[in-house]
Amino acid sequence: MSTGWPTSTAWTSTSTQSTPRPARSGGSSEQAVFLPSSSDTDGWGSPPTVAAEVVYSTSVDGNLYAVDAASGKRRWVFDAGGPLMQPPTVADGLVYISTVAGILYAVDTVTGKARWHFDTGSGEATAPTVAGGVVYVGNGNLYARDAATGAKRWTFDADGALVSSVHVVEGVVYFGSTDDTLYARDAASGDSRWAFKAGDEVQAPPAVVNGIAYFGSVDGKLYAVDTANAEERWNLTIDGGVTADGGLFSSPVVGNDTVYVASVHGLYAVSTANGQERWRYATDHAFLSPVAANGMLYALGADPSKGIDSSTLYALKL
Repeated sequence: MSTGWPTSTAWTSTSTQSTPRPARSGGSSEQAVFLPSSSDTDGWGSPPTVAAEVVYSTSVDGNLYAVDAASGKRRWVFDAGGPLMQPPTVADGLVYISTVAGILYAVDTVTGKARWHFDTGSGEATAPTVAGGVVYVGNGNLYARDAATGAKRWTFDADGALVSSVHVVEGVVYFGSTDDTLYARDAASGDSRWAFKAGDEVQAPPAVVNGIAYFGSVDGKLYAVDTANAEERWNLTIDGGVTADGGLFSSPVVGNDTVYVASVHGLYAVSTANGQERWRYATDHAFLSPVAANGMLYALGADPSKGIDSSTLYALKL
């Protein structure tokens, strides 16, 4: 097992409050976009989503905000009637949001009015995922609804277990569950392709690359599973596990023949071929899922004793 390091730490940025930071509207522009302050919204539910020059952001005050990315002018506000903790998803002129009460809304991106809504009837729903004209959302079940109309496509009964958000690849829906299982279901019919039993809960969807599903479990292992037959290729025990205290969980990201995964003790780089650790970046922070772009790995870490309101954004050169 290697204890090497990435090339270098490019920078870190630490925040001790939940007030949103300004977001630049372009690469060289000096005009910044400010969303409403946390005092106006009672706190933000999740990171914003940007689409077609509009910033969409959810809030625990129950509102979905649409803000012009260039000017910062508020375009509209949609009242969902209950706290919003999951990020919005934008597709084909609609923005999809889910509430802590388990209601899925499809809101018109131009008017800010609801086109349709669906009440799951049980508990907080996952972040919506849209693929192939279908929107997927889960809690005690996984629901597949027509993205344009909200009509039922199919429902997967998780038998009381909670399901994760989903990842859809080549007509297959992948998702984890608190029944210790990673599921693969047909996107069109909802029929089972296969189910893989891990050693504990699977709280986040996998990364699926080149026919391999990479995912973590509360048992502390990172798994690689063949998507054709659900056979395990390898697993690696990650110090601290890939589910951190305080409900933080991590989906891996894959690039350059490497799986990057976050844990309660840092960031890890693992070979896709054999599951051997290539390097680790150790800290005392619990990390959310990392993002890789342009030779950099970005990850938000938080002190588990203080929660996400005391957090540091890390940028590592790969």
